[in-house]
Amino acid sequence: GRNYYAIQNELRFPIWKVISGTVFVEFGDVSETGFDKVLVSKGVGLRFALPPDYDIKLRLDIAQGGDEDRKMFFNFDHAF
Repeated sequence: GRNYYAIQNELRFPIWKVISGTVFVEFGDVSETGFDKVLVSKGVGLRFALPPDYDIKLRLDIAQGGDEDRKMFFNFDHAF
C-alpha cells in the first residue's frame, strides 16, 4: 500500500550488570485507501552488553502480533 502509519513504544530497564530488559508495543497499518483496522504487536526482550568495551549489544526479542504465533528476533548491536 501507499499509505501507512506506525507507532512504537519501548521501555528499557536494567536487570543485572551487563543485562538489560525491554518491553514494547507497536501499532500500525498499511493501505491503498483508508485505514479500517489497527494492527498491534507486543513483546519482551533482553540486551546483553559484550566485552571488551560493553558498547556492542546482543539483542534477543520475542514478539507476537495479532493472531500470529510468537516470533523470535536475534541481532548483534542496535541503534542505541
